[in-house]
Amino acid sequence: MLWAFAGTACAPGHIAWPTGDDALRTALYRPRVDPSGIQVLTLVLSNGYFDCELPSDPDPVVQTQALLEITTAACRENARHVLVELYRGDGTDWAGVYPGDSHADRALIASSRPRLSNASYYGIDEAEMVSVDGFVRTYGVRPGDDVQLLDIGDGGEVEILDDGARLRGRFEFPDADISGSFRALECEPTATLFTLLEQSPVAGCPSIGG
Repeated sequence: MLWAFAGTACAPGHIAWPTGDDALRTALYRPRVDPSGIQVLTLVLSNGYFDCELPSDPDPVVQTQALLEITTAACRENARHVLVELYRGDGTDWAGVYPGDSHADRALIASSRPRLSNASYYGIDEAEMVSVDGFVRTYGVRPGDDVQLLDIGDGGEVEILDDGARLRGRFEFPDADISGSFRALECEPTATLFTLLEQSPVAGCPSIGG
């Protein structure tokens, strides 16, 4: 199973939440420059395994299995995902502390607040095996009951310790009791799976009873 891809010792980080903790299997990021000139960086952190790109295999059986494994990583019971956005209006690299603000966006960046962060937490507390298209078995959830969707930016911070070959840092959001560390790899600007994950890691989870 893909979520057991790596042991804690070689995992790209760690995540803790109010009822548990786990190794991160995914730590990816992608920077961009906003039209206003503000630097923006998005982090995707998860205890499931994801790549930057969607699979593309000419064998339909292999392709179906690969897509199923993405859904499993996103939607299985006890899946935990954190999306972080960093906003920077100064400096030449990303190293530094980014205070949390759930309303953070480019409009709030000023000389008095040159760096800000915002974050969202997605936690799957329960999941059940379901059939998709009558034969594909994967995990499904009950929205609102099984899935926690939280804006966790206020009162916390993200710190980038090293802006090198890997983006190394930590995150701490005490109000939500969410924290951890990461060593993230950069995705290309056109990375297809990253684009889907940064919108919502759980958007593709099949709904039970909906």
